[in-house]
Amino acid sequence: MSKPPAYHSFLLRIWQTSDEGRCTWRASLERPDTRERCGFATLEQLFDFLRDQTTSQPGWPGIDAGEKPHPAEDTGDVSFP
Repeated sequence: MSKPPAYHSFLLRIWQTSDEGRCTWRASLERPDTRERCGFATLEQLFDFLRDQTTSQPGWPGIDAGEKPHPAEDTGDVSFP
């Protein structure tokens, strides 16, 4: 079994949206080596993912090993499940 990486590198994007008059923060992470992106509907989801990355086996949230996350559009917009 291989050891988890001793470090992680991500490009973090965060932006604010308005949903029914309520402001919500959205986020995405991109792995610079593979250009894979993963979107987060809330900052709590982002924090949970980062916590998991530093305490368990790496992976994208809700994604089984070997699968890729939902790709972000070329415009930089991210689709959320």
